[in-house]
Amino acid sequence: MTSNCPQCKKAVEHEDYMFEVRCDCGSRFNPFMDASNTFEEGQAALEEIAQFALGQQTSEAPAAAHAAAGGSPSEPPVAEVRSAPTAAFTARTVSDSEPILTAGDSLPGYRIENYLAPVSTSADLDPNHNHPLKAGFDALWAQAVASGATGIVAMRWVLSPDGTRVVLSGTPVVCTKEPG
Repeated sequence: MTSNCPQCKKAVEHEDYMFEVRCDCGSRFNPFMDASNTFEEGQAALEEIAQFALGQQTSEAPAAAHAAAGGSPSEPPVAEVRSAPTAAFTARTVSDSEPILTAGDSLPGYRIENYLAPVSTSADLDPNHNHPLKAGFDALWAQAVASGATGIVAMRWVLSPDGTRVVLSGTPVVCTKEPG
């Protein structure tokens, strides 16, 4: 394998499993870490996911629609925030039951009767709490319950590069406890 030395830019041959490579110029470097990587692409992706989780438009289309509607091109469009659909039945509150959450595709001991539209949210992490993700899980559970869910499957979460926020998503389900 060949990697470029970050100091002298010379190509250095090494085994593909080496995490530290020594260059003739005297510098040592990890060939798998790009020193110029500032996580800008990852941060932009995280912001886009967070905006999606909050129901905001993220494409260039809002700017074109804003200009077409008579808005000034120099004035940025205001992102449209869509509210969650209102359930046609009385939704349970979060306090009515303990959350039934899993990263898996099934809930052992429960029968899944219906899958609902996926939900997502973003939340600040609380490093001083025993469970730093609790606010995010609670917010996701509240969204699921508002849609009529009694559980969430296929949960996923992604931490921000700086470790201060989390984006969570999952598929709400209507489930009942199996007898036994």
